[in-house]
Amino acid sequence: MNAFVISRLIPCLGLLWLWTAFFYRVHLWWNQASYYNYGWAVPLFCGLLWFRRASVIDGHVEREPDVGLTRGLFPLLGLLIAYVPLRLIAEPDPFWRFPLWLESAVLVCLTLFSIDRLYGRSSARAALIPCMFLFTALPWPALLETLLVQGLTNLVTLATAEGLLWLGHPAEALGHSIRIGEETVLINNACSGIRSFQGLLAISLFLFAYLELGLLAGLATVFFSVFASLFFNLGRAITLSLIHLLGTDTTYKSWHDAVGYFFITAAFVSLALFARGLWKKPTKEPKISEQVYQRTRLLVNPGIACLLALSCLLPEVFCYSWFRWVTPAKDVPGWHVEWPAKSKPISEGVADVLLFDYGALGNIDLPGGRLAEIIHFGYDGSSPAASICSRNHDPATCMGHYGTRLHDDHKEVLCKVDNVRLRFRHYIAGNPNFEGHHPMHVWWCPWVRDSRSGAFEDPGGSLFSKARRFLSGKVSFERKVLLIILRGHASTEQAEGELKAVLGSLVRSG
Repeated sequence: MNAFVISRLIPCLGLLWLWTAFFYRVHLWWNQASYYNYGWAVPLFCGLLWFRRASVIDGHVEREPDVGLTRGLFPLLGLLIAYVPLRLIAEPDPFWRFPLWLESAVLVCLTLFSIDRLYGRSSARAALIPCMFLFTALPWPALLETLLVQGLTNLVTLATAEGLLWLGHPAEALGHSIRIGEETVLINNACSGIRSFQGLLAISLFLFAYLELGLLAGLATVFFSVFASLFFNLGRAITLSLIHLLGTDTTYKSWHDAVGYFFITAAFVSLALFARGLWKKPTKEPKISEQVYQRTRLLVNPGIACLLALSCLLPEVFCYSWFRWVTPAKDVPGWHVEWPAKSKPISEGVADVLLFDYGALGNIDLPGGRLAEIIHFGYDGSSPAASICSRNHDPATCMGHYGTRLHDDHKEVLCKVDNVRLRFRHYIAGNPNFEGHHPMHVWWCPWVRDSRSGAFEDPGGSLFSKARRFLSGKVSFERKVLLIILRGHASTEQAEGELKAVLGSLVRSG
């Protein structure tokens, strides 16, 4: 291997290190066994796109002389230095989506700029689409994701109920469940089609680029992926509903995964066949210009190449040093739930979605014939991918999947039990009576062992103090969730008093 190849390989290894460190944090989303588990295949598909685009461009474009790296060294180092604060912001909370998108955008710019300086403009053009395809591995914005999940779940529920009616089963859609006589079929997240929707959308974009489809053919492929995800997921929901109605619980469980694999495979195969049918193979070889440049192989200074590669290590070294030595962790008082009455496990379907390490639920009778339902689950920190569930499953989102619409009244209550401080968020549901009292009050506490401030609640302060506090340590993956549902018409003040009474008999420090 000559010095020319080595001098260009070293900076590429530095960029590869940055991308590896980035995807190491993004893979926590892929490991969540939820909507983004297809993300593992995105870097592989990106490599296939790179080889495909590079071979096509080499056949169409005149080769240009190498420009070397030295002419763009200082802008490239400037991009790397600008990347350091972005890397620092992304480190405390790897599940914050906005820094992930911003960081990936800077990495794409770094990659394209480096390829342009190392291998020429045509190679940079070849890498543009593969680099843009990497964005499909990132989690969607939370608001868009929630709206999509809720919308798809509602659509699948209504369509499944209508399909069952056509098949002779009198079905009625109630929220996100279907009532058929005495039987109830729940359409939850797993049945909404969001997983197949996002996976098929990513594959359609890959086929769009790999097959080099025209604009209309590419857009048709993308729209077909949306149609295929809805159509085949509807078939899956109807099939599982019929198995649930006509068979036993054992039959339903034994066929559940097989039916899902069949329909998702059929969706991917139909998308591939559709895109393949739109692909038009070139009838003749592209005309290559007779003018071929003599490649002036400018040798990049090995010292500069090594400096650039070492600069790519700067963000990781800086972040490790900052959170290892600059910001020592603080201790946070712990707590646990001591059930006053017999508790029982949380249902298997909810456990499959939330992926908690421990959890239970129970009831407490309140004065006046009212009832308090308590749901408690937590994560011991051993699985960061599972811990994310307690961050993104607020009561309005979770209970919305079961057809209960909660409204956030933006009230927060700080409760103290011994040396433990728990902050609860208040939700209401149902139509108020003539006194303005709602029939359901929901109190939600997502507690995290935050070693940055030493306490769960936000101490407040200026924007500068909040930013300094955010950068003073990593978010812990040890989380607990306490959800208290108060049933029966009551005012907010009465519900707050009942909350504190429940906590006094339920929560213990330590």
